Amino acid sequence: DYYASHAMRVLVAIACILYVIPYVVMQIKAGGLVSQTLVPGEYSFEIGAILLALITTVYIMVGGMRSVAWTDVIQGLMLVGGMFLGGYVAVKTLGGLGEFSRKIMELDPKFLTAPGAAGGFPVTKLLTVCLLASIASMITPAQWMRYLSARNAATLRRAALVFAVILAACFLFGTMLVGMGGLLLYPGEAEADQILVKVIYEQVPKLFPYVGVALASTIVVAIMAASMSTADSNLHALSAVLTRDVYDRYIRPKASQRERLWVGRLIILLATLAALGLVIVAQRAGQSAGSPVQRA
Repeated sequence: DYYASHAMRVLVAIACILYVIPYVVMQIKAGGLVSQTLVPGEYSFEIGAILLALITTVYIMVGGMRSVAWTDVIQGLMLVGGMFLGGYVAVKTLGGLGEFSRKIMELDPKFLTAPGAAGGFPVTKLLTVCLLASIASMITPAQWMRYLSARNAATLRRAALVFAVILAACFLFGTMLVGMGGLLLYPGEAEADQILVKVIYEQVPKLFPYVGVALASTIVVAIMAASMSTADSNLHALSAVLTRDVYDRYIRPKASQRERLWVGRLIILLATLAALGLVIVAQRAGQSAGSPVQRA
């Protein structure tokens, strides 16, 4: 009901497709990487990717927005806890904060300065990420649904504040500490995308002898949950946009609510299958070429 221009309505729908599919590809690929790390085998990557895609698709199709909201809450809490524990484990394993800091300073300077060891973050890219991507991330399809479903303006403001604080804390005390610790614990041994799983699965049982295995397994589940909670929001948003702004507007304006529901479910299924297909094709192409798994 918002758009006054047909061209703008269609353009936004196309942009939604172009954004969501690659984004879901990354989440499904993460499931494959976790599976490959925990249970090495010829088809472990494909099995992990398929299971993540299947579970996510089923609960979105059955529960809709409500399932996305509740699973995001539960999975988000698991993820935050897992990231903080991962940072603690990395620091503790290396002898505490002081020793951790001392060893970090002994790393090759390329790991501590831009553009980074892989040369992937020159100043121009950093500026793009900080100035553009940070703003653009607030208007992604998954965010639209949250804005539209908020109870009131106060809820939106509170959610924005909590999101900013928790996300920054996860980066500083989770991602950064685990990444730096991984360089020290496994120099040249682990893929960048698998380092968190490796640190957690190998170091947590050593620090917590009696509950370590169960705790490590819970955190690994949290990592998978993070992938699902990102994919589900975007898939649901894509389904809503294409059903409401394309199918309902131009193809079947008089469609019943039940028909729209099934069209939305079909869109979710097709989008997931497209993303899963891209993941598996890329993985097999990398294997046949003898190259390492590309970073998600």
